[in-house]
Amino acid sequence: GSLDGQHGPGLTWQVAGVSVDFPEGAESEVSGEGTLTGSWDATRLSGQVRIEKMLYDKAVELTDLMPWFKRSVSRGKSRRASARKLQLDLRVLAPGELFIDNNIARVEMSADLRVRGDTAKVELSGPIEVIEGEVLFNDNRFVLTKGVIQFRPERGVNPTLNISAEAV
Repeated sequence: GSLDGQHGPGLTWQVAGVSVDFPEGAESEVSGEGTLTGSWDATRLSGQVRIEKMLYDKAVELTDLMPWFKRSVSRGKSRRASARKLQLDLRVLAPGELFIDNNIARVEMSADLRVRGDTAKVELSGPIEVIEGEVLFNDNRFVLTKGVIQFRPERGVNPTLNISAEAV
């Protein structure tokens, strides 16, 4: 690719088997390819990212969620609009091997998501689907019979949950 000091980038990117700490607290390995194009004031990141595998195995307590929620809410309110925008157009695929294995759940999932918008207003679309799993709630074990976390662009990053489970 190229970098033009006056007009902007014209780069292609490719990664294979890269370890990342995303989402926070998870161990993930990703591959993908795409482009970074546009002007310096309106740059576009596009391409496809494949999550080869991901494991979230940290124990979760209700008291752990409150500081995270507070940070997430305050981060959303405190963002300033930047003169430079990064437009996003990414497809995120995970055919399986998305695992949660902790004190609350043992679940394997797959995902086919689109990430669009800009860094000030990210829009997600597509499903994260449960392949198989079980959850613990109030010392009761439930086997997941269906599970879909559906993202729609008009809802930003707030999904609709459709989960069915049977007590065991």
